Amino acid sequence: MRKYGYFHYQVIYFAIIGIMATGVHYLFLSTLIKAFTLPALIANVIAYLIAFQISYYGHRYRTFSHQHPHPNKSYGRFIIASMTGLSLNETLFYFFSVQLNLSYTMAFLATAMMVIPMTFSAYKFWSFARN
Repeated sequence: MRKYGYFHYQVIYFAIIGIMATGVHYLFLSTLIKAFTLPALIANVIAYLIAFQISYYGHRYRTFSHQHPHPNKSYGRFIIASMTGLSLNETLFYFFSVQLNLSYTMAFLATAMMVIPMTFSAYKFWSFARN
């Protein structure tokens, strides 16, 4: 880990945890739409909130653990950063799925590619900043 530094380590774990959270997000999104016939925008919010838990605990205890963030402070900041991410996610998802008429899968992928770099920066430099 020292050879590449913490940033390399963080990017790898952010990707692994992000892929897991994104997979859960998509699984719930798809299930809520297909099995429960929820509208895509509502299903997206529910799925995002479920994936949020995986994201917080994974990043708190793995990706940014060496930064020694205070649990109460980091959780509050994580909620704010994630809700900002959710707002951006929902806005972009709406734009791609409704305005551009893309399938929910394509809208999901396009949205994820835009939101992921923003959330990494917010988590690294604010939510889990060293005390």
